[in-house]
This record gives sequence, C-alpha cells and structure tokens, in this order.
Amino acid sequence: MLKRGLVFIHSTTLPLSVRIKEIIEERLKSPPEGWSFEVVDWHKERDLAKIFCHYPPRIVILRDDNRYIPLDHICPEDLNWKTIVRISQEEDGISFEDDPSPSWKGVTDVILAELGKNALFFFDPYNAGFGHSPKFPHIQGLLASLCLWLLERDIRYRKIVEETVDVMLHSPMYKNGLISTFSYSHSWDDPSEEFTVLNQAEMATFLFIAAKSIPRRVYIDKAFEILDATYRLDLTLEGSLSAFALARAHLVAHQAHVDNKGHLNKALKLLEDYIPGSYIGEYIERLLAYIELYQCTGGYVDEIASLSQELVEKFLTNKRVFKNSLANIPEIYGVEENAKAAEALIKAHAITGKDSLFEVAASVVERMAKKAIDSGLFGLYMIIPTVLALQRPAVIKLYGKDPEMLLAAYTFLNPLRLILHIPSRETGAELCFSDRCFPKTRDPNQLRDYIVSLTVSGML
Repeated sequence: MLKRGLVFIHSTTLPLSVRIKEIIEERLKSPPEGWSFEVVDWHKERDLAKIFCHYPPRIVILRDDNRYIPLDHICPEDLNWKTIVRISQEEDGISFEDDPSPSWKGVTDVILAELGKNALFFFDPYNAGFGHSPKFPHIQGLLASLCLWLLERDIRYRKIVEETVDVMLHSPMYKNGLISTFSYSHSWDDPSEEFTVLNQAEMATFLFIAAKSIPRRVYIDKAFEILDATYRLDLTLEGSLSAFALARAHLVAHQAHVDNKGHLNKALKLLEDYIPGSYIGEYIERLLAYIELYQCTGGYVDEIASLSQELVEKFLTNKRVFKNSLANIPEIYGVEENAKAAEALIKAHAITGKDSLFEVAASVVERMAKKAIDSGLFGLYMIIPTVLALQRPAVIKLYGKDPEMLLAAYTFLNPLRLILHIPSRETGAELCFSDRCFPKTRDPNQLRDYIVSLTVSGML
C-alpha cells in the first residue's frame, strides 16, 4: 500500500524552514519504495494544515483510514527517509486523539540556536530594532537578546540591545518619559503618538534589568522617568493586564534601586485593586508579579502555588499548550502567551517544589518551540523559557533573614535569575546555575564576587 506524506514548509525566508525545504527537495529525488511525499506551503494551504492539528508539524504521514502520524520532533539534522520510515513503523496507527504529549527532553540546544538566529536575522543593522515599518519596540525581543548575551557573550546580541535602546530613547518615539507604542517608519522618526501603561511598564522593567547586565546609569535614569510618566496615563482605560505589568515594574524597580518600600507598597496596591478577566495574559502577568513579590519579601508562596494551579486548570488544553480564551475569539495557541506561561511556571516550580508545574511548562516549550521558530518576531518570546527548560533558573538561595545578603542578591537581576528564600536560623547564601555551584557564604561581598565571577565567565 502506498504511503503518502505531507511536508509543511512554514516559511520561504526563515533559516530553518529554508534548510528543511532544501533537504526535503533533495530527498524527494529518491524516496523509499512505497512512499510518496508532497511539499506543502503552510500559508497557502492553511485550511488543509489545520485539519491535522492547530499548529502544523513539520511532516505528516497520511494513511488510507484517515489516521496520521505527526513527526513534530524531527530536526533537520535527523531528517532522512530511514528515520521517517522507522518512526512510521513504530507509531503506525496513532490517531489525532491518541497523539501522546511529548517529553520535555525533546527541547534541545538546536531549537535555542535557531531561535537565536532569528534574533540576528530580524535585527535592523541600519536603524536598530527588529523588522521594518511599522516598527515596534519588541521589548521581549530585547530581553531575549539580553539573555543570549549573558549566556553566550556574543557581542552581536549586546549590540542589538544597546543600539536599539539608544536609538529609541533619542528618537521622536520618546518624549518626556512617554514612549510611543510604534513608529510608522523604520527609522523611528514617525511615532504613533499612542501611549499605553502596558508599553510603559514593560519598557521600564526592561531598562531596570538591562542596567544590571550592561552597566549604564542612563538606563536606570530613563527607567524611573518612564515609570513616573506612566501615571500621567489613565490606567482605568486599560485594565488588569496593564495594572499587573505596572506592579511588576515597581517590584523590579525596588530590586534595581532599593527604596523605603515605596515601590513595594505601590505594587501591593495594584495587585489588590485589580482582578483578571477572561484573557490568559492577565493571569500570567499576575503570576509573574507575585513571583517578583516573593523574591523581594520571601512571602506569598501559597498564593503563587494557587495562581499557578489556576492558570493550568483554566487555560491548559489537552494538547498541552495554553489557549487564548477572550470572548468571541476562537481558540488561539499564541507563542507569546505560551512562552510567558512556561517562564512563569518554571519559576513557580522552583519556588513551590511542585514538579507537575515544570512538566507542564517544559511540555509547552517543546510543543511551541518549532512553531516559534517560524513565527517571526513573536518567536523570540520562546528564547527565555527554552533556556529555563534546558538549564533551569540561576538560583540564589538565601538562608534566614539577612537584609544585606538580600541587597547583594539584587545585584544579580535578569529574567533567568530567581531568589529562593530558605527558612533557617543561620544566615547565608548559595549561587547555582546549570551544573555550577559556588560554596555557601555568609559574607554579602563574597556573594557579589560569586555573581561577578558567574557573569564574566560567559555562562550567564
């Protein structure tokens, strides 16, 4: 019986898709006996693709009995007829309903490398920023580039961050603390004159974080200027998503430049005054804000456990991805929402010790990572959770209550860092990332030295 296969090409420009298309076309010249393959443009045959799943896999093996085998986990290096035939024989008869959720171990450095290539591919070397007109700040892309700089010490990623921030803050996009949501031109000189609390909060958060990794005092100054200017906008017009993002910005500001609890109090009030609606992003942003609150105070562990469970129960589908549930919008499995949910759950797992949260998060990363590669700029959202799934957060364990040790921990501020508060009569701290751990210390200055040693080593 002739077996048929469809090979979905998601893009004709992105590096991974181009490589897959080239490999497939070469293989099609000599397919194995009894097989027939057809290359399909996903964008032109979207309706056909969605028959098989909400986010099409690379390859689908079709059968006469209307069953199929999705080969969603094959990377270009493993793409050959022998592999495809072997897998089809092992999994023959698997239907859509029986499709098992993959193990998180399928998340590999290959995926992270391809996502990193996308960051370089979309960077505009002439005007900075990502993409062309209209041009958006793409703050998550900047955060992802910052993390890649910390991990790999590839100067190209640092250049993305520095040049984009410098150009934006010295362009018409930025006016007295307010930053436009986008520019109609690729050179940032035709701003939209649209300002939102969400955009302000996210930019301030990014600049506070960037200032700790790329020491430039102007980043801190501009972050506070943006945060202060945010209160000239009407938060009531935007709702809880913006409120939670603003609360998170205040908590990061507290860590970047510790004050007399002014930022903590503002964040707590925002978290108390607003409740999430029907959009998954509101639940994710609230959870991320509580994770920052825990890092500042050591409290709210039960709240984090409860919010994590609520997120999973309300939005996780049987395909092991999160859906957008806004009214009047069909189910959408967005890369942005899934990436942020995975990041939040990986950190919540470290805080609460609930292994099920990590399994959910890592499964989401694996399911969505290949889609992210072909999702253009929004695919950059998946870089941070992919790093966290591969290597886990960089953890500072603080034993007991030592304000000076907490201040030392604040000098290490980036999306991959997590402060864990361990109840103990004795004070001290440990710093670990990936397979490297520094000896436990009771000296705040020694902890600072450990942080410097880790960051300049090129590991983080």
